[in-house]
Amino acid sequence: MSKKLMGKVVLFTLKMLKRNNYIYMKTSVQETIRLAIKNSLHKIDETIDLKWINKHLVDPTNIKLCTDLNNKIYREFWLVTDHMGEDDSAYRVVFDDQNNVFGLETTLDNGINWYMGDYGDFNEAVKHM
Repeated sequence: MSKKLMGKVVLFTLKMLKRNNYIYMKTSVQETIRLAIKNSLHKIDETIDLKWINKHLVDPTNIKLCTDLNNKIYREFWLVTDHMGEDDSAYRVVFDDQNNVFGLETTLDNGINWYMGDYGDFNEAVKHM
């Protein structure tokens, strides 16, 4: 990974810390997510496009996902990447703060946002997209 691109991703991560002219408390879930992403970036496989990551990372936002399609059971997760209208994946990376892992989400044909499962750290989740 080039130092220039790594610097851009780190700057983006730091920019996510600022919102409405203040910095989130370090104990917040959003901060935990940002730090986990930052700590995963050095392990990013060279086959993964860092430009894609930088373009699709979003400020962590709560999202409800279906975890059991038969019983329509939903749970809250944190959305970490999102569709931007260009070069989008069918999947989005989410963070499960109950288990402290990243996972993947996809929208099914019937419109249900389904949690596909845990994938470990941010790097592993992105690799499985």
